[in-house]
Amino acid sequence: MPKATLLKTLSKNPSALFRDFAQAYVAGLQNDDVANVSPPVAAEMLQQIWAFGKKRVNDESLIEARVVEGSQKGWLHERTRIFIVSTDRAFIIDSITAELNRRNLVIRTLLHPVVSVKRDDKGVIQAVEERDQGKGTNESWLVIEVQGAIGATQAHLLVHDLQNVMNDVMLATRDWQRMKTALRTSIADIKKQKSRNSEISVEECEAFLRYLHDNNFTLLGYREYKFSEKGGEVVSTVVPNQSLGVLSDERNPVYVNKSSIPLPQDLQRLRKNAPLVSVYKVNRRSTVHRNVPLDAVTVKTTDAKGNVIGEKLFIGLFTSVTYSRSVSDVPLIRAKVRSVIEESRFAIDSHDFRAIAHILEKYPRDELFQMSTAQIATYAKSILHLQDRPRLALYPRVDEFRRYISCLIYIPRDRYETNLRLAIQRILETELEGKCENFYTTLDDSPVARVIYVIATEQRIRRTYDFAAVERKLVEASRTWAERLNYSIMESTPDERQAIALSMSYDTAFDAGYQENHSANQAISDITKIEEAIRTHRIALDFYEGEGGDIRL
Repeated sequence: MPKATLLKTLSKNPSALFRDFAQAYVAGLQNDDVANVSPPVAAEMLQQIWAFGKKRVNDESLIEARVVEGSQKGWLHERTRIFIVSTDRAFIIDSITAELNRRNLVIRTLLHPVVSVKRDDKGVIQAVEERDQGKGTNESWLVIEVQGAIGATQAHLLVHDLQNVMNDVMLATRDWQRMKTALRTSIADIKKQKSRNSEISVEECEAFLRYLHDNNFTLLGYREYKFSEKGGEVVSTVVPNQSLGVLSDERNPVYVNKSSIPLPQDLQRLRKNAPLVSVYKVNRRSTVHRNVPLDAVTVKTTDAKGNVIGEKLFIGLFTSVTYSRSVSDVPLIRAKVRSVIEESRFAIDSHDFRAIAHILEKYPRDELFQMSTAQIATYAKSILHLQDRPRLALYPRVDEFRRYISCLIYIPRDRYETNLRLAIQRILETELEGKCENFYTTLDDSPVARVIYVIATEQRIRRTYDFAAVERKLVEASRTWAERLNYSIMESTPDERQAIALSMSYDTAFDAGYQENHSANQAISDITKIEEAIRTHRIALDFYEGEGGDIRL
């Protein structure tokens, strides 16, 4: 539908103020925005958002969700229409759509023109013009239609969560410059730091903070802490008036993680003794920009003698550039990668040299930030052997603060499929006593697929894990039914020649229905009876107890 058609469809005698609004609103639309919307429906949306947006006062974000009925090609259908009117800020669209996608709501229509609105002290609109054309404030007038109707309770929860999203967007964008200033101050301070026991130099830490400052990190929150000792225990307190963005005092709750419970003392001391600059994943998802776990960067503060007295915390999201550019271009990571390659002692341009460089280039960046050089080296050398002999292999990393365990798993590409992915997830959740919060899959030209699972764990409980035993269970789960059968035959048949003969005979003997209902070990019993019948030329019978205690033949 052309935009001119939409203007003609509106009431023939609108007020002058509404006419100005409609013209400014339509001018801000793209033709694709209303291509699949009929003129009457689009006109209705404009009239509704106008009536709704006029109620806005002060700097609030006004949000409403209502169910509307309509027809399309003769079919009646219901949709939920969402209205959001607020001061125009960055990240509104991607933050709102991320929340709707999190709820599995299918967006059918999205209109998001920004108009210049002048209001009086009571919020009454005095004038409306196109974006940046008037003397008023640029306001976002957002209309979204999602497929299907939602109930009153769900609508209330949706509006509540969207309000939280908008509040966070406003806080983060409001304090962005002040957070940039705090980051510049950290860069200046870090130059004064004395060398500490760390595998990463002060110069590399400084380069990393500069990298963040150069728009490679979306700053969403900042907070400053002071450390003190009380009764032999480390205590951290928030420095007054040093909290910004989504960590502002206005934000409720203001906790970085899911729990408001303080860190156990061993973790509190670990936190104080952490490297000069550290990168972590926070077990809280971002409500701004992208609905993914937040990244956290901590910078230690010291006194004149070099003693750690506090910590500056920046939370936000690494931009896509960090994940797409070479590891050799990302400070902090590049130093570790360079060290691993040098310690490998592979000849430059050799097959192994190129292979290990490729492995490190493709290794998940979030993991490289948080792993020690020694652990990276150990895992990289192990993964190197998978290129020639693909097999399932587990590479776990337990978060220092016991919040989660990341499990990087390599699987032969021809074995990887959804059922196996789910089976692996169930095993990890059971064996590690946690809950899978995220998983990421990578398929490329490598002979192995790569899946990383993030298993959330109970922070206050110390556990030890037998990862070798976990890997064995994962390997077993990855075997095909025929492989399990072959293994069972070899284990249960003392004579090697006979075992090989049986394995060849019964490799494809059992159909999918049998495999679905019987384990490979159960098949051994049936093979025994089949072989007995063949050998004796008589019927071989097998009585056994089925489910519920009934006897089966």
